[in-house]
Amino acid sequence: MTALSRRNPRRQRKMVITTALIATLSLTSGLVYWLTPEQDPLEYLSGRVRIGVTSEKHPGWNTATRGSKGLGFDRELIQFLARAYGFEVELVELDSLGDAVDRLAGYRGAPDDIKLVISTYAITATRERVIDYAGPYYEETESLYTFERADGLGELPSGTVCVTEGARAGDWLTDRGWSLASGASLMDCLTRMKNPTDVVKAVAGGASILSESMRNIDGYGTPSEFKIGNERYAVAIPNNRPKLCEELNLKIRKFIENEWMGHIPENLPSVYDPRGHQPPIPLPTCMQPSS
Repeated sequence: MTALSRRNPRRQRKMVITTALIATLSLTSGLVYWLTPEQDPLEYLSGRVRIGVTSEKHPGWNTATRGSKGLGFDRELIQFLARAYGFEVELVELDSLGDAVDRLAGYRGAPDDIKLVISTYAITATRERVIDYAGPYYEETESLYTFERADGLGELPSGTVCVTEGARAGDWLTDRGWSLASGASLMDCLTRMKNPTDVVKAVAGGASILSESMRNIDGYGTPSEFKIGNERYAVAIPNNRPKLCEELNLKIRKFIENEWMGHIPENLPSVYDPRGHQPPIPLPTCMQPSS
């Protein structure tokens, strides 16, 4: 026993208690989430499940939102999950993919809250700060398409590339000093690119979306394509739901293994080398709750 503890045993006991409290608080601060258990994923994915989709229709991905039906690769995944869990689908159109972040981040279990977003929704570091993802279910290439004669991006003047709000391609180009033209929608960008008097000479976005959209454009020849990056489409879910993510990953894996390749030819016939877009198995580990 030290001279200090002999002189002041009460102070020694107080220091021991304080140290223990600090250690306990430090241990539990990273486990705050678990003090409020996550809702059972099977309960979450039951009954009527509201799923967010973009209001803009992309050929081969999402068409005809009315009811729970529709055509496209995203819709195949939605129907697969509905069959696997036995829930009823209610599709909710979103004005933008940026709106999806707000809707999922604000999930409180109200009847009009959306529970999932499945709509060529790319994983980004910014979005992952406030929502989580299950998957991915598709590996995408970000590309720039143009009908101009060009052998490289440097031959396209700044300000002539059109992107839609929230498109990851826009972030990629902006980070590299590009000035961009903003389009109200992908079709708006494509329409402007076809107009010889418009400043827009190129469109940037997901290659699988652009290639399907351009497949129906006649009289303009074959566009030049420049790859500018990669991204992954995944199922977006509210934040801090690792159990839900893990449960969905089990079904997404079955979709990839058993149905994925069969849906590509009928929905995305312009996709070259489909296996280059197939996510590897096993899927990434789900994110743990934020402390």
